[in-house]
Amino acid sequence: MKKLWLFVVVLALALSSCGYKVFSPSFSCNEIFVPVWKNYSSAPELGELLSEALRKKLSQGRLFVPVFSKDSACFELKGRVKSVYLEPVGYLNYQQVSEVRINFVGEYELINLKTGDVLLKETISRYKVYDIPLSSPEETELVKTQALKKLAEEVAEKVLQRIVTRF
Repeated sequence: MKKLWLFVVVLALALSSCGYKVFSPSFSCNEIFVPVWKNYSSAPELGELLSEALRKKLSQGRLFVPVFSKDSACFELKGRVKSVYLEPVGYLNYQQVSEVRINFVGEYELINLKTGDVLLKETISRYKVYDIPLSSPEETELVKTQALKKLAEEVAEKVLQRIVTRF
């Protein structure tokens, strides 16, 4: 029996030294408010896509519970799109673009609304490459919107990973 306890203690120490957390944090309040990200870029829909993706990711986890009112929340995860720009990366010929990369830079902060403390404040950058269909401009906009949605999902995943590793 002593060997079992010794094994459990050694395993707990080993896991905690590698960055793993043996016990999850317990907040007295875990409601989080995620407003639409401020966005003055060339992709105005990205702010809403980011906040929607973050709410979805947060609702899948067990650390926070997203709420739609700042008054009923204990935490706020707000962000700002600093820049979004499109960059041609593939060409069919010298005049026609076949692939475009969306470059994104943003910043976010996690705030404890009870104390006013900023718990986490970071900058994040990502990109997404998408193909340009040659058939119509409407199809090009649809593909661009789908690429922005995927970009928002990837950013939400990275933000959530960073928050989880912080706590």
